[in-house]
Amino acid sequence: MVALTVAAAVAVPGTAQAGPPLENIHYEFAESSSFDDCGFTIESDFTANGHFMVREIEGSEGQAFLGHDNYRYRDVLTNPATGAWFVVRGTAMFKELTGRQIDGDIWEFTAHEVGQPFVVEDSDGNVVLRDRGRLTFRAVFDTLGDNAPGGELIEQEVTSVSGPHPGFFGDFCEIASELIG
Repeated sequence: MVALTVAAAVAVPGTAQAGPPLENIHYEFAESSSFDDCGFTIESDFTANGHFMVREIEGSEGQAFLGHDNYRYRDVLTNPATGAWFVVRGTAMFKELTGRQIDGDIWEFTAHEVGQPFVVEDSDGNVVLRDRGRLTFRAVFDTLGDNAPGGELIEQEVTSVSGPHPGFFGDFCEIASELIG
């Protein structure tokens, strides 16, 4: 449910310092949508804000970038047929830490997400489920050789979990069905 925005994070082996921010953005947005992936219609009223930064790894000749995103979001999910609703919210930091060139424009990097990235509250404000702690990711990207952050994700996996993360590994539709289905 929590979408991770991943800028291709890559580093030149032996390079440990990032340059000044290439992008340094404070953001805020809201959007409304609906979906029926769980067998019934769910309306979503989503708001988010945060601070996103991208830094070029010094010595990478414009091909190596590390992203850092401190974010907060709130999504009110409603079954329009019944009016029942619940909230999914989160506050966390996603930070790309290391990277290495595998071959050509293909790079591997590691990242952490720490905080409470996924909390579910029922309509009475009771916490039904809470992820907290740290997730560590490994990802392989094709940076496309275009001297810009981002690229095409080839592979991603969770390499370690610290703290309980029942929402990350759980079934969103099962939660939604229990609360508003």
